Amino acid sequence: MSILKAVRGTRDLLPPETELWNRIESAARKVFALYSFGEIRTPVFEDTSLFARGVGEETDIVSKEMFTWEDRARAQSEKTQQLTLRPENTAGVVRAYIEHNLGENGQLQKLYYIGPQFRRERPQKGRYRQFSQIGAEVIGPPSSGSESPLRDAEVLEMLATLLGELGITGWTLQLNSVGSASDRPRYIAVLREALRPVAGQLCPDCQRRAETNPLRVLDCKVPEDQATIDALPKIADSRGSGCSGSSLYTQSQAGSGPRLLHPHHLRVHPRRARCAECSAGRGALRRAERGDWRTQSSGDWLCDG
Repeated sequence: MSILKAVRGTRDLLPPETELWNRIESAARKVFALYSFGEIRTPVFEDTSLFARGVGEETDIVSKEMFTWEDRARAQSEKTQQLTLRPENTAGVVRAYIEHNLGENGQLQKLYYIGPQFRRERPQKGRYRQFSQIGAEVIGPPSSGSESPLRDAEVLEMLATLLGELGITGWTLQLNSVGSASDRPRYIAVLREALRPVAGQLCPDCQRRAETNPLRVLDCKVPEDQATIDALPKIADSRGSGCSGSSLYTQSQAGSGPRLLHPHHLRVHPRRARCAECSAGRGALRRAERGDWRTQSSGDWLCDG
């Protein structure tokens, strides 16, 4: 008789490893409390359209990596529904923010989550189909000051505080920005044009992305593609000079990352620490007015995937 095992791409967490996970989660809750964040818990599955609209139908997550199924009606009064295990948590948090009218008072909502996410990736070392994330989201209308660069500064300092609480040292800092609402489409157009004559030299995935989602090409990990990608136009060349959204990036004198697409999605792998922070330093950031330190950005900080 064959022995049943955990599904490929998943794993069991056993003592003493669970003690480490509990320590990380406790440290995160402690740091979030210091910065007045409250916990939000959303369902592990949502309507599929939430991710198609919120994450983007042309992204790899939606087109290739989601666990989706048809939830067939069990009664005549019910409708069949397409459901998806969440591949990330931001879309669910925003859905809850809207559904429960959390923005009615005009104030920022400072929220954090801890829990599993699911992606139908090819299982490999260090990557799992079920992985855990700790993330922070601060959502609010522009009138609440959500668009100020100081919102990013708080999240960045909070990350540095969490790393210190966990005793993680020797990490590097990188910043990037896609600029304003007008900068991003301008850069995508420039990038798509630059990719046309060289797309055939790239891996099959990037050949598809060159038309559907050019920014995703910059995330390619195929070694043979790196020289071609390094020669592509840089995001900084397409940003407007008056773009306030890139102020943290432009203030940084070191550690810039021209190929980082999501400057507010800061991932720290247990074995490969990567994060970002303004090079002005935490001391300078603390001199900012504490009451204004909020952000509409998100930070997905800890994952094992």
